[in-house]
Amino acid sequence: MPYQKKTILAILQELNNTIYLPAIQRKYVWKEEQMEKLMDSLLLGYPIGTFLFWKVPGKVINEKGYSLYEFIKNYHERDCAINPHAPKPITKEKIHAVLDGQQRLTTLFIALQGTLAMKMPMKRWDNDNAFPKKELYFNLKSQKRNEEEEITYEFKFLKEEDSKVISKIILYLIVPSVIITAFQVDYTPSIMKGLAVACIASVILQFLLLFVTWIMGKMFHLNTVEYTSAYYSNSGNLIVPLVTYILGKEWVIYGCVFMSVQLFFIWTHCKCKISGETEISLKKILLNINMISVFAGVFLFFTKIRFPEIIGNTLSSVGSMIGPLSMIVTGMLIAGVDLKKVFTNKRIYLVTFIRLVIEPIIALAVIILLGMKNWHPQAENIILITYMAAITPCASTITQMCQVYGNDSKYASAINVMTTLLAVVTMPVFVYFYMNL
Repeated sequence: MPYQKKTILAILQELNNTIYLPAIQRKYVWKEEQMEKLMDSLLLGYPIGTFLFWKVPGKVINEKGYSLYEFIKNYHERDCAINPHAPKPITKEKIHAVLDGQQRLTTLFIALQGTLAMKMPMKRWDNDNAFPKKELYFNLKSQKRNEEEEITYEFKFLKEEDSKVISKIILYLIVPSVIITAFQVDYTPSIMKGLAVACIASVILQFLLLFVTWIMGKMFHLNTVEYTSAYYSNSGNLIVPLVTYILGKEWVIYGCVFMSVQLFFIWTHCKCKISGETEISLKKILLNINMISVFAGVFLFFTKIRFPEIIGNTLSSVGSMIGPLSMIVTGMLIAGVDLKKVFTNKRIYLVTFIRLVIEPIIALAVIILLGMKNWHPQAENIILITYMAAITPCASTITQMCQVYGNDSKYASAINVMTTLLAVVTMPVFVYFYMNL
């Protein structure tokens, strides 16, 4: 048989199509550690050996009754550990039966396109919860380790529930740190007036967009995830680093005003929508760690209390993780979503259009009509920050809340990804219009 070069992608696309396993092959036996080592070797450019195929005409397979088996894509140690039979009769003209390379090919199939469910230690085999479904993740920031270690880069099979833990960390630790840090600035009459302008503008835009989204929801029959994704903007995760980079750290406080106003809506309106609760508990709202952070930040600002450097630096460092961790959660969730379905889902484009086009146009029109740019000597920048906070992609908090309260987090994540990608185009366009109208 002649030697041929093929990419891993090309081979994976042919698995269970023209490439099958003959009956002589044993079942899949590799463990997580072996799978991670293989992926590490690929990343390092190490040779992983050749594959040996037996090319057989499909007609011969049918006539002689050869038994062929499919590769396992979603491996389950209890329920899907035995390779299923290939469809009969074979309709392809040529079939390639794998004689050597099954373990490696199956590993690549599972790691790059499928899932892995191995039994947890000390759990019963009849316990369905003993087999958490995992997907392979690669730490992009992992650095090359010393030569003595077997694994150079960090690969890890993680279950979907692992991202839920990160979501809780973001909601209950990192966001509060961002809020409190933003209010750790010197009290001045100018800042006070600027905060008042930002607060009034934020409240106006928040109620305006709520009304717009409500109308859109009625017109297009938006479900809970679509409705909340269309309404709530990524005013924290995205605006904080953007404002810091473009205008400077001292302007972040004005962005936090919009975030604080939105937080009130998130922990009342949004929480009820996603969780399905019908009653709003004022006690739960006021005692929510995010609302407490807003009150604490405002109190510290007005009383001119500044944290010691060690505490301030710690809060700032924790808050700086908001962007990376939010992206990690989104990535973990979107990894389990069929991207083809995402990009062919017309509803996602509808929500994206409402979030990134309709609402920014209406918000800009109101800003111009009310003359908000003239409300303060620095109003142009203050209102710009508020406007940017209102026109960002949908809030990653929606995805995190859907996880926490058991709603459709994957759909929320898909919308988040789509709006994030397209906001790269829409946000600069609307900021340009804001600056020139």
